[in-house]
Amino acid sequence: MRELVIAEVKDALGLYSDLVAALPEEALRLNLPHLPSNTIGSQLWCVAGARASYLKAIRAGTWQGFACEISYAEAKLKDRIGPLLESTAGQVVACLEDVSLEWTVERERLLLSVLEHEVSHHGQLIRYLYGNKLEIPRSWKERYSLD
Repeated sequence: MRELVIAEVKDALGLYSDLVAALPEEALRLNLPHLPSNTIGSQLWCVAGARASYLKAIRAGTWQGFACEISYAEAKLKDRIGPLLESTAGQVVACLEDVSLEWTVERERLLLSVLEHEVSHHGQLIRYLYGNKLEIPRSWKERYSLD
C-alpha cells in the first residue's frame, strides 16, 4: 500500500511544475473574485511549506511544525515559488525513496497527510483557475477530466 501512496504522491507533486509554467506571474497575485480567499501564490506557498514541513516530520517520525523557506510575500514571485516547488518536490521524492528509513505507523500517517495536502490544493487551485478564467494546464485537465 505504501508504494501505491508514494506513486500517487509523486504524481501529485509533478502537476505543480506544469501549473507554475502555465501561469503568468501576475496570476500569483489573484484571489477568487468576490469571495473571501487568499491568492494563488499563497496557495503555492502553503504547498511548498507543507512539503518541507512534512519532509522534516517524516524524517523525525513526528510533526515538527510548519515552516517555509520563502516569505509569504515572495510567493507572488514566479522565480521564487517555482524553483521552491521544484526543490521541495525533489526532496520529498528522495525522502520517500530512502530505503534506510524505517516506515512506522506515524510515518505512514504523515505520508498520507502529504498526499491529502497536495490534492486538497489541487482542488482549490482548480477553482482559482476557473474563477479567474486562467488556462488550465493539459496535465491538470487529463488528471481531473477538466474542460
